[in-house]
Amino acid sequence: MKITKIEQQAKAKDRYSVYVDDKFWLGVGEEVLIHYALHKGQILDQAAKEKIQAAEFNHKVYSQAIHYLSYGLRSIKEVKDYLAKGRKDRIAHQSSDYQDDQVVDAVIDKLIDQGYLNDLVYGQSYVRTLATVNRKGSRQIYRDLIAKGLSDHEIEEALLEYSQDQEIENLNYQAEKYARSKKKLTAKMLSQKLRHHLVAKGFPNDLINAYLSVRNQEDSESEEHLLEEMAAKEYRKRSRRDRGWTLKQKLVQALYRKGFHMDQIQTWINQHEDLFIED
Repeated sequence: MKITKIEQQAKAKDRYSVYVDDKFWLGVGEEVLIHYALHKGQILDQAAKEKIQAAEFNHKVYSQAIHYLSYGLRSIKEVKDYLAKGRKDRIAHQSSDYQDDQVVDAVIDKLIDQGYLNDLVYGQSYVRTLATVNRKGSRQIYRDLIAKGLSDHEIEEALLEYSQDQEIENLNYQAEKYARSKKKLTAKMLSQKLRHHLVAKGFPNDLINAYLSVRNQEDSESEEHLLEEMAAKEYRKRSRRDRGWTLKQKLVQALYRKGFHMDQIQTWINQHEDLFIED
């Protein structure tokens, strides 16, 4: 079997089409072409052909991984998952006795040796980005890194990049941003929703509890003002149809549904008993 022609591919200048005995045999990358010194007139036996095919397949997988890594740091699992997506197409072009999984594992090992893959470095970078740019909590970051295949030890080391002071600052930022969009809520309802919001953002319960404890104390005065405002509004609306005891009960129910504590409501009712005197 003799190589009768080698031509550069039109759509990929770093790839070449190799013809054996005047028939297309294989497309190879420039690296494989140079490594095996492929040239017109070269004689290839079956063993040589299989060796070149295997090298080209390995190079293709490696090139795919490098292309994926060119967009940014990746974890080992992310690269494996990416390469797995192209497995069907690769297998269609490989010899029947060549194992895709073995090639992927070899490529991963090569990338680790070359320093392109390092889960600890990836984890540290991920933590810094999520903490600084996205302002996520450490628990959410931990869950993310678990999903990306990092070990507990690697995650523990990576999370050292996230100080507690920074996390407290981020929690305050996320909480205040959320609270500004919920100005009509009572302190009780806002506190409940803030807790759910901060848990969803991945902040630890101890930091959430500390924040809400301080906030609830600060909100006590504004809560009284809000109760006055909401009670007056509900009274104006309901007094058009109801009077006396019925009006009082409906007002109590309405304020309770809005999240006010029953003792706060009762105090307001006692202070405004003259509003419920029937004519």
